[in-house]
Amino acid sequence: MSAATVCALWMRLGMVHVSHSHPDLLDAIDGGVALAEFDYAGRRAVECGKGFGYALGIVKSRLAEKARPVVGRGGVKNFDGADDEINARFAEQYPWLCDAGA
Repeated sequence: MSAATVCALWMRLGMVHVSHSHPDLLDAIDGGVALAEFDYAGRRAVECGKGFGYALGIVKSRLAEKARPVVGRGGVKNFDGADDEINARFAEQYPWLCDAGA
């Protein structure tokens, strides 16, 4: 996935100003944030009347949460592989976007 793909998605959702070279966006992509999570963040930002910085803040928060281990009755769990399922469902919903800049 590329920053241009994320920005195209966010612009299609109604964001006017995006930055495909923003270091935090590039870090989130390198950190393995799923395209569906960028979609969620973009939709949430637009619904709240906010923009790029707000959406990026949501993504950064979710990335930080993902980095923390979940401790429960079964011990520490990680969610490796969960992004593959999320991305597969997203690709079914938005094939035009997933083919554009993967």
